Amino acid sequence: MKEVKRKLYLDIVNSIKKGLNPAKISTRLNISIPNLSYYLSSLKREGVIKKVGYGVWEVIPSGEVKILSQDGNSQVQNVRGHAFIWKIKPNKKFNWLEILKLNNINYELKGLQSTPRIIIERKKILLGKNYITIFEPKGNNFWGINTIDSKKNAIQSFLVTMEGIFKITGEFKYKFKVARQHYGFVNNLEAIHFEHKGKTILIKNEKGYWFSIDYSSNIYKEAETISEEQADIHGLQYQNYMNSHERTNFKVTPEFILEALNKVKENQNMYAENMVSHVEAIKTLSQGVKDLVKEVQELRRINNLGNRGDSD
Repeated sequence: MKEVKRKLYLDIVNSIKKGLNPAKISTRLNISIPNLSYYLSSLKREGVIKKVGYGVWEVIPSGEVKILSQDGNSQVQNVRGHAFIWKIKPNKKFNWLEILKLNNINYELKGLQSTPRIIIERKKILLGKNYITIFEPKGNNFWGINTIDSKKNAIQSFLVTMEGIFKITGEFKYKFKVARQHYGFVNNLEAIHFEHKGKTILIKNEKGYWFSIDYSSNIYKEAETISEEQADIHGLQYQNYMNSHERTNFKVTPEFILEALNKVKENQNMYAENMVSHVEAIKTLSQGVKDLVKEVQELRRINNLGNRGDSD
């Protein structure tokens, strides 16, 4: 599905979440009523929305947005991979200027090193002496059910670009790594909450920023993992964390934890008080047993004296 149509479905879903009826959605998104009816039917068929009354629709709360895939099947694809930068190290060096001139390929020289830059499929490619750098253009989104799935789709696009480079140079062996990767979680609850408040969130650690809610795309309401090396791993961890909250109906809140800790503390205090009373009771019982032993011993002594008197 083209990105424009994917965005249109998301805009319709967001409009329904805001409580807009079909007439208002039609005006807001500049869609004819017949076309909107078709889109609504598609979203209903895919299990994204449900009709609750005449002209009244609701988004089915699943924590994820279903979007139609290229083959027409529905897939849960709420992770948007984007802003990739690929770093490639060939097993040999190339005279790029000579190769580009020989193949009549347009290029620009960039930076202090006068590195040639070409464009393949809208992707800017720097042909350095030791590395090739590929920049995914803005708007190249790679959707998936999680960050790993999204990354796999991005790698497929990367391999197609490498085929374009092979056509210029001939095939060669190389190693590659992701120098930058961002993963956005579309229609994320936190993102929607903070967007309504007009606020952004940026979280950083000793390595730099790794998480944000900043609406930089101006399209999607999404939380985003943005660290260079571990954005995919952070994304999986974040997704598992949020799905765990969804499965428990978001019961584990700070208030829930504090209440649980207070109950544990109350139980500990009660246990300590009971232990004090139990210790006192045990001490009393112990003293009673000692007194009883003394009484028994005294009775035995008296009894022994009496027996001796009888024998005399």
